[in-house]
Amino acid sequence: MSLIFDPYRLDDSLAEEAAAETALLKRVGGEKYLDELGAELARLIGRKRCVFTDSGRTAVAAGLAALGAGRGQTVALNNLTHPSLLEAVLKSGAKPLPVEAGPRTLNPGLGNFKKLAKNADMLLLAHMFAACGDVRAIKTLCLERGIKMLEDASQALGLEASGSPLGSFGDISVFSLSPYKPVSHMSIKAGALLFDDDRYSAVLSRSLPSGRGSLEAAAPMLRLKLRNISRILLDLKESNARFRLRLGKMPWLRLPGIGSAAQELPLLVKHGAAPALAAFLERSRIKLERQYFPFHSAMGLADGSFPVSARYRAQALHLPVYCRMTTSEIDYVCNAINGFFRTRRP
Repeated sequence: MSLIFDPYRLDDSLAEEAAAETALLKRVGGEKYLDELGAELARLIGRKRCVFTDSGRTAVAAGLAALGAGRGQTVALNNLTHPSLLEAVLKSGAKPLPVEAGPRTLNPGLGNFKKLAKNADMLLLAHMFAACGDVRAIKTLCLERGIKMLEDASQALGLEASGSPLGSFGDISVFSLSPYKPVSHMSIKAGALLFDDDRYSAVLSRSLPSGRGSLEAAAPMLRLKLRNISRILLDLKESNARFRLRLGKMPWLRLPGIGSAAQELPLLVKHGAAPALAAFLERSRIKLERQYFPFHSAMGLADGSFPVSARYRAQALHLPVYCRMTTSEIDYVCNAINGFFRTRRP
């Protein structure tokens, strides 16, 4: 196989349409084009306002600042998520409070958050693996307790929960539109903040850098993918389903009940075999996605209060899933994993 795991086939297929969109941008002007793109994204998520940034990291930091995170504040957040979220909380001066993941979806559930809610001033809730906890009940609890919610729906763009778009529940929602995300440019980072309260517009205009820089270059591809998000998600669902069909019955593996349109498939590898399997897959030219290092470990907290995260840390490997992934690629990966386990006995 000459190439395994090329996440940019969709970009290549859209190149001609992107050129036409770029010509349109030049005719109407970059500012107007980006405003229209922001309005399209806001409509999809059910929001009134959209502000673009140069990355998802910038969007998270700006969202925290707009909601008042800082010294003397405590921000609850997923124990299992991208490290940039913990970095943003620490940089704001606030104290991070990790919320344990649920065993099925690896997302925080209402029960785990409720245990900590009395100590939280703010919740930074990321929807991981195209899934979420009981986000509507979590939002209700936040409203009852006066807790501000920053919702990171970067891994759930175009998906819904409880009949509403993910990204519509927080006081402010953020999206990473950076390379490899379903709506992205292959080489230019971008991010977005979405909200309904006009007061945040003034706050964000003061805290974010002026100018939109490389966003204009990325905008045509972002717009095309946004308009094709349903097709992109369907493609991801088909790849996820084939992986699950092939891997779901292997006794050495447990597949968490994550979302059906995830862009990475976490495998929990039993019997201490995860390091050996990872090395075997690397030798087989299969590049794994990065595993998330639990925040409680980074903060020196004991595993006893975070059993799901501790098990994940010891067992998890992440397979990549992307749009236009071929059946032969998926079968190549599954056959390699099956071959590895044929030499071992559970």
